[in-house]
Amino acid sequence: MRKREKHLSHGLSFTALALCVALMGPEPATHSSIRYATLPLGSSIILATPENTAGLFREDDPSVRTALRLQQRLRSKGLPATLQNAVAAIRERQRLLRQSIAVSFLIDSVTAATWEASPQHHPLWIAMTADGTGIRVGLNRDQIEAALTEERIGSVPRPQNVRITGLHDGTLVNRILSDGVARPGYRINQELTKSMLIAALLENRMESRTEIEVPLVFTPGRLENPTSIPLGDLTLLASGHSNFKGSPWGRVANVRKALRDHVNNVVVAPGEVFSFNAALGDTLAKEGRWEQAKVINNGVLTMEQGGGICQVSTTLFRGVLHAGFPVLERKSHSMYVSYYEVGGVGLDATVYKGDPDLTFLNDTGNPIVLQAYDDGDDAYVHIYGTPDGRVATLDGPYFAQTAPADFSDGGRALNRNEIGWRHRVVYADGSVKSDAVISTYKSLPKSIVYKYTALSAL
Repeated sequence: MRKREKHLSHGLSFTALALCVALMGPEPATHSSIRYATLPLGSSIILATPENTAGLFREDDPSVRTALRLQQRLRSKGLPATLQNAVAAIRERQRLLRQSIAVSFLIDSVTAATWEASPQHHPLWIAMTADGTGIRVGLNRDQIEAALTEERIGSVPRPQNVRITGLHDGTLVNRILSDGVARPGYRINQELTKSMLIAALLENRMESRTEIEVPLVFTPGRLENPTSIPLGDLTLLASGHSNFKGSPWGRVANVRKALRDHVNNVVVAPGEVFSFNAALGDTLAKEGRWEQAKVINNGVLTMEQGGGICQVSTTLFRGVLHAGFPVLERKSHSMYVSYYEVGGVGLDATVYKGDPDLTFLNDTGNPIVLQAYDDGDDAYVHIYGTPDGRVATLDGPYFAQTAPADFSDGGRALNRNEIGWRHRVVYADGSVKSDAVISTYKSLPKSIVYKYTALSAL
């Protein structure tokens, strides 16, 4: 314990000496209102007390010895500094140095990264200043903010921005040329984290470890357009997601190929109808470029080239629903496929060699750009375009056993082999469009119905 006190005493003596050196000037200052060594303090504590301190402190106390040296130097510069004020300032600095803040950075209420934040590791966080009212001990907000670098969140994915480099005019679809795929990620909320750190440091009087939790900010990746190609304000409008964990290697290869080579970077002009089969071109009909994997053909599972492409049309369909674009053609699979549960059970779209197809209308006044990629076992399609004020919502899933009384498809209730969702789009002018998204299968696993019935009861 004595070694620790000795170490702190030396450190505080150095701080006091540094503070005093900052006060040096050509002539001693004598006016009580003079200010010196001012730093941006933000939240701070003013510790000024009367002069009568005889018998209040032990002279062998390291903090008192440091305070005496600080007081003498301040008085030599003509600045008022009571011993009690000086001791209180030194002890407050010691208290701050002993603080340790355990910061948990959260994603959806789950800890994604941690950081041990302590003034002992960042001594410049503590600011000591003085003026005619006495010595002040506070926290330097600028120094705390400088320590809040993105490295504090470790391996948490950061947003990735990409640049458009050109445009390829295709026969069936047009595509942008880009230097990559924009991906969303997370960033530190600088102001919130800084405020919570300062509050924890100043309010914790127990000189113990304090824990705070700070949510990270979801940040979309930007699709930047430095070219003269008129594409509008490429804001992330919506995203579709699905998971293909457990797929055999041939299916995985087809999913990745369809995402990367056929959907990614497609441009849909204003008023244009997008066709998924057109984006595939005639590669599926000609075969020879896809791996063998299972497909559903007339209600029967068979091995064919291109099995798994429906994972991509399903992912895009979900993004289109979230964006609020009119879906013109879409058909669910005839058999329930477990791969499509994650991201929206019952929200799948099948395609097969030209028929059926997935089509939607870009009914905005500006182009939209699709960016698609795979990350591990996850498939993503992001839709970029110019916002026009519409907001789309999806409510569900509903089953025959759980659907609200007013839920219907063209006036009829759901059957036991169907899954339904409510899709609602509110436009900038206040108009509303509502419809039901229904998927009909040969049968549904009872486990799925029970699972989502239990979830809806929570």
